[in-house]
Amino acid sequence: MIAGTAGQECEIGKGWRMKTIESLEAARIDSNAKVLFVFAHPDDESVFAAGLIQRICRTGGNVRLICLTRGQAGSLRYGLNAREELGTARSRELQRASTILGLSDCRILSFSDGRLSSELQSIEDALREEISEFEPDMVVTFEPEGITGHRDHRAASRAVTDLFPAEAGQFQLVYAAGHRDHTPVPRAALKLILRLSKEEARRKIEALETHQSQFRPGQVRNWFASDQMEVELFYFATTS
Repeated sequence: MIAGTAGQECEIGKGWRMKTIESLEAARIDSNAKVLFVFAHPDDESVFAAGLIQRICRTGGNVRLICLTRGQAGSLRYGLNAREELGTARSRELQRASTILGLSDCRILSFSDGRLSSELQSIEDALREEISEFEPDMVVTFEPEGITGHRDHRAASRAVTDLFPAEAGQFQLVYAAGHRDHTPVPRAALKLILRLSKEEARRKIEALETHQSQFRPGQVRNWFASDQMEVELFYFATTS
């Protein structure tokens, strides 16, 4: 389901405006679209954009996922052997989740988990190379506050956002804004509201559960039972 009023714009920050999009086609997501997703940690892709990733892949779009870290500094280690290195385990989980979502192009850049804000220039340089090589029509990342406020999420968003004005003629910037019960973005700003089909929800659950080091048994299905994760929210930015 897509919600919005065609042509409406409103300020979302100094020099920035939000542009309403009513349909995937209006957002240039079609059979020829190239879409780059940029997130901070393994599991971000499944929590915040599994439905959109599936929808684009299913229409024949060309999707690439960039994960800036291996998640090696995380504190959760459900079911892992004490000797197993967390970043290695989470990288493996991400590859499996990507396969479930229909995504064959997944790249892990191995920046420092928990310290992305101190590596912004290097991250921007790496992303600039990826954008130059991939030539995306659209780049999707966290909204500026990182959805949950996580400092790595905010840093990932800033790195992409810093590149956007210079590259605005090349790609459309899209902010992932979380799900219905967890978003810092005012409701009026949300212009792409994606309700997952039953099959998309099933695959999203499966992808999330693949990140088994990060979620307690039954946790993911409890989220879906309470209807928290079946809607994904996004908005589109343009420079003024």
